[in-house]
Amino acid sequence: MPFPAAQGATVTFGGQLLGSLTNVQATASVSGKFDCTSLLSPVLGVGANTRVCVQTNPTSIDPGALAIQFLGPTVFSRADIGRVAQLGFFLPSGGALVGLAYLENLELEAAVGEKLRGTATFVFTGFFA
Repeated sequence: MPFPAAQGATVTFGGQLLGSLTNVQATASVSGKFDCTSLLSPVLGVGANTRVCVQTNPTSIDPGALAIQFLGPTVFSRADIGRVAQLGFFLPSGGALVGLAYLENLELEAAVGEKLRGTATFVFTGFFA
């Protein structure tokens, strides 16, 4: 089964379309855990090789981040850092990632004879609207 193509993907922030995307990277992970191993936990091995299986549960889940790379002028300014708005990442195949997020970081790079390049990093707040 083929994977959906990323060509033509779009990103919006606060209802504003962010154009000329060159790369999008989404991350989400468990950010903490606690040990809940008990006397009833599974035991592996025999004799000197006996060991208890550690059991853990997550304490918190990181709501994730979305980093986009783009070409051309940006729709953001320094004043937009920390602004919270609806962020949407949409694939042409119909897949989407939508939620409240804030602009965490904005990096711009300009070289003589080349187009302006930038990276905007958004962090989801964990409140999905």
